[in-house]
Amino acid sequence: MKKKWTRDDTELSLLAIPTFIWYILFSFLPMFGVLIAFKKYRVYPGESFIYNIVHSEWVGFDNFSYILQSNNFLILLRNTRPIT
Repeated sequence: MKKKWTRDDTELSLLAIPTFIWYILFSFLPMFGVLIAFKKYRVYPGESFIYNIVHSEWVGFDNFSYILQSNNFLILLRNTRPIT
C-alpha cells in the first residue's frame, strides 16, 4: 500500500527549505570561483562576475604549470595576500 503525503511531511519539508537554500548559497555557488584557476580571467567592465567567468578564455592547467616551473615558486606560493 502506498503511503499518502501527510501534513507532517509538508511541515518537515517547509522546515528544510531554509537549510537547503543556505547549503546552495554557501556550498555550491562559491565553486564558480574554482573555475578562475583554469581560465585566463578577464574583467569586462559593466558585466557580472558570472559573465566574466563564462567569457574568459579556457587555459586548462597552463596557470599551474607556469607557477610550478617558475624560478620564484616559493615566493609565488607564499604571496597570497592582496596588495594594499
